[in-house]
Amino acid sequence: MVNRSQTTLPSRYGLDSFGRAHAVGGTQRGEQSFELLCVAHFELDRVGVESGIAVVEPETRLPSEHVLRRVAKEQPAARPTGAGLDAPPHGTGVSLDQVGGLPGVVAQFRDIAVSFGHPEVMARWGARRPQGILLYGPPGTGKTMLARALATEIGADFREIRTPEILDKWLGASERNIKRVFRQARRYVRPTVMLFDEFDSIISYAGAGDDAASQAVNAVAGIFKQEMNDLIEENPNVIVVATTNFPDRVDESLVRSGRFDVKLAIPKPNEAGRAEILATMIRRLAAEHESPGFRMFADDVDPADFAANSAGLTGADIAEVLRRVTMDKAMQEARTGARVPPVAQLDLIAAIADVRQSTPSR
Repeated sequence: MVNRSQTTLPSRYGLDSFGRAHAVGGTQRGEQSFELLCVAHFELDRVGVESGIAVVEPETRLPSEHVLRRVAKEQPAARPTGAGLDAPPHGTGVSLDQVGGLPGVVAQFRDIAVSFGHPEVMARWGARRPQGILLYGPPGTGKTMLARALATEIGADFREIRTPEILDKWLGASERNIKRVFRQARRYVRPTVMLFDEFDSIISYAGAGDDAASQAVNAVAGIFKQEMNDLIEENPNVIVVATTNFPDRVDESLVRSGRFDVKLAIPKPNEAGRAEILATMIRRLAAEHESPGFRMFADDVDPADFAANSAGLTGADIAEVLRRVTMDKAMQEARTGARVPPVAQLDLIAAIADVRQSTPSR
């Protein structure tokens, strides 16, 4: 019989809850519970997590071979843990020159890039460049694009971490995933911008609730705070960017100065910003696709008039307007086999109305 008062495993593995859930119903069930705990403990060792310590009665035996085989048979099939975590960093192909409507943010990002590229000057003055940047604002305002553009400005690799790569329904997997992310970050030898996209969905509501899900979120948030405390000292090649549409869902202790030194609101663009965004996007499309004898946009296209008629639209909405008008022209040519006239101002205005109708909040 297992003496539950003498059987402990570190709470950071979540195994104490696992044990309590099973150690009821008599001696046989208690022994089975302990066997399962040992198997779980062995599995943690196998994936490279620090070993816990199981303190048991001297006469208590570890699982026999037939028990290990039985438990393995009953466990779910192997699954990818933290899918994508081992993917190499990569470039972005986006630059700050392509960001429109946010001159203040772009200027600050250029300064951050300069500080990143001159560590010797920072050291001489005892200055520490930002190690974390929090970008918050409505969806579609360009937060992710800004992170990508920062990587290009620095000349850094870009590593994006999304929610499914961290959160996992399996016991202890989320904690292992976040540790693995930072363990890899400490090994990067090239400058790297590490983006936690939709940050609030990874660590939201930290400290709320006593249920298992809340405890898992708290554990992930706690590990994130610990890892951010000394990341820049251990690897100055890494800068962390987090984005969120819901800053009120992010625990203030997670994004305090020292972890996230720069916090920038990314609002919806104003009229001048929308005009700049449209003009920037049109220039890029024309440079990439126009050729002798083929024009994409007519002479009457007026970004200022477009901006006056597009109040409330975000950068993503403007990109969708352009996608729709270019798709419409391409489909016309594909159906008829004849060249069609370039995109005119009336086409853009009509597409604004279509985007508004397809997005109820607009």
